[in-house]
Amino acid sequence: MAPGLDGGAPPVDRVEALAARYVEALRERQPTGPYALAGHSMGGFVAFEMAVQLAEAGAEVGLLALVDVPVPAPADPPDRAQVLQLFADNLAGVLGRDSVAVDPAVAGLPEAEQLDRLRMQLLAAGLVPDDVGADFLRGRLAVFAANVRAMWRYAPRRPFPGRITSIRAEESAQQADTRSGWAALCGELDDRVVPGGHYSMWAEPNLPVLARTLLHFLPDAAGG
Repeated sequence: MAPGLDGGAPPVDRVEALAARYVEALRERQPTGPYALAGHSMGGFVAFEMAVQLAEAGAEVGLLALVDVPVPAPADPPDRAQVLQLFADNLAGVLGRDSVAVDPAVAGLPEAEQLDRLRMQLLAAGLVPDDVGADFLRGRLAVFAANVRAMWRYAPRRPFPGRITSIRAEESAQQADTRSGWAALCGELDDRVVPGGHYSMWAEPNLPVLARTLLHFLPDAAGG
């Protein structure tokens, strides 16, 4: 679980720190490799950094699959108004629905009023259930904002010495070619393109192709 989702700890807004937490949890459960890592979107940055940290510790990474992950390009994180819009866009993308235009002026309101206005817009658009509360929304938004800051700031310290399996959504591949960027950050790049877009690759009828692509590499990851 991402730090901050349970309300017991503040969100973490550095990829390196998130990766270190997950590496520790992974090695508690599985002390030795080979390890199979996969991440989608911002999660791909975390998976990549985990692989680098594991390699630095002498552990074997059998699979590093980056699912529709942009090449890291450090930049100033979006402002609050942009984060609120990205939050709405992300919910819409996951649900396969149209997003809602969040009024930029909402970002300047006190937090309680800001969350109330955002909640009402998300409810009207059908992007959250009727019973979603302000506390739940506050926690999810805080973690999302931390993830956005982490993603925008991340600059890999060094390449991963092994192979990256890059699985790109067809629509994303048409918009940007990430092959040379990721090739510069690993020892070997295996690039695959599957049907769908950044979110729709996870839904029918595209999901089975993505699942088969990932499953194809798992025997190698386990050393089988």
